Amino acid sequence: MRHSPAGGLTPGASAWFNAFDPRDSVALYPLDPEHFRLNPEKPAIENWPKVHNFTENRHGIKGYLGDPVVAQSIYAALRVLTQRWTDHSRLILSRFTTPEAAAGLDALLEGMIMHELLATRAAIVRNLS
Repeated sequence: MRHSPAGGLTPGASAWFNAFDPRDSVALYPLDPEHFRLNPEKPAIENWPKVHNFTENRHGIKGYLGDPVVAQSIYAALRVLTQRWTDHSRLILSRFTTPEAAAGLDALLEGMIMHELLATRAAIVRNLS
């Protein structure tokens, strides 16, 4: 197990990306030994202090997600996660069929999941409007 910057446990994490706007009154310091007791003292943390959070209190999630470096970091992490899921899914499916059929079934399942997620998002947006 690896330790999160605050000393708790974050299973599977090998690095931590910490983005902040220095004007954000909640997240105004980098995660480093000067400002926090870290465990271990020098964990794999990348601090990104160049967010220009446009929200009123400088802490809004839209202001962080709008930063290209933050968005790229999230994208990269999700890409790794989805690739692991795909590899594992295909491995399980190939126990019951050929690797080629497993890849096709996995693609079909992924398409169905994405369709449902997009439909669910659209329904939520409609209900909030």
